[in-house]
Amino acid sequence: MADGAFMSWAVVLDNAGPDLSLVDVTVTGLSKSGEAVATTSETLSRVPTGESYVAGLFDEKGVKRIEVDISGDDSPYAEDYSPISGELGSRVSVSGRSFDAIVRATVTSSLDVKTSDGMPFYIAYFDADGNVVGGSSGFTPGSFRPGKTRQVALQSSMIGPPADRFKSARISFDLSDSYLEAS
Repeated sequence: MADGAFMSWAVVLDNAGPDLSLVDVTVTGLSKSGEAVATTSETLSRVPTGESYVAGLFDEKGVKRIEVDISGDDSPYAEDYSPISGELGSRVSVSGRSFDAIVRATVTSSLDVKTSDGMPFYIAYFDADGNVVGGSSGFTPGSFRPGKTRQVALQSSMIGPPADRFKSARISFDLSDSYLEAS
């Protein structure tokens, strides 16, 4: 979603399973003529089974669309890492527009471990037809405990699309070992 000098983006990862490790997502911002204007990449240490998201922002002028490359060795998540079961399920609502948007989430943890404060999250924004129209990311305030539900206001570090450009938002959390604590 382009907004003047900014373009927020989100990539939907649909992993049929099992959990994968070390997946690289490279996003290239392209100009109207197809020239590469900006590039960023994320290495995800764990991609859980199911749908998850990576999101970001280009602040270079002239980015009109993105090109995505996803690579990795397709190896299952390493056995020496913490095995987990469950998920952080959430309902998300967003109010406000772009820079002043407030992301509120009701998060229920069915994980068998506690998460740490400051865990990264990614939000993908969708239009009425289910198309991705932008994304944002940030860090969780506080932790999530197994079997508990809490409401949080998430401070996004990136611009999201204006409220009139999207109809729903979905969130995923970085569930790599560095953000999980033994129960």
